[in-house]
Amino acid sequence: MGEESVAEPWFQVAKAVALPPAWLWFQWRFEHLERIPERGPALIACNHASYLDPIANAYAVVKVGRRPRFLAKDDLFDIPLVGRALAGAGQIPVSRGSGDRTPLVRAERALAAG
Repeated sequence: MGEESVAEPWFQVAKAVALPPAWLWFQWRFEHLERIPERGPALIACNHASYLDPIANAYAVVKVGRRPRFLAKDDLFDIPLVGRALAGAGQIPVSRGSGDRTPLVRAERALAAG
């Protein structure tokens, strides 16, 4: 069973829990979503200035039918429920300033898988 198969149930749970409140509470408007390819590798580099930005970025990517995969600071994976959901949904922990290349290898693998 591949990493994608293992991650899928957690991704579906995260999507069901996070996206409806985001849709109800925020009036986000996304432009140029047509630039995100429907399938195959896609790298979307997003800046974020608040804790809500990753949710908005995920919402936009899911809205076009893609499954987002993020690099996230490893401290988030230490938060009991959040960490389990992130890991279970296949998100990639990064230890800032460590020089560890493992997150890049995992990101490259995810990108190659489309």
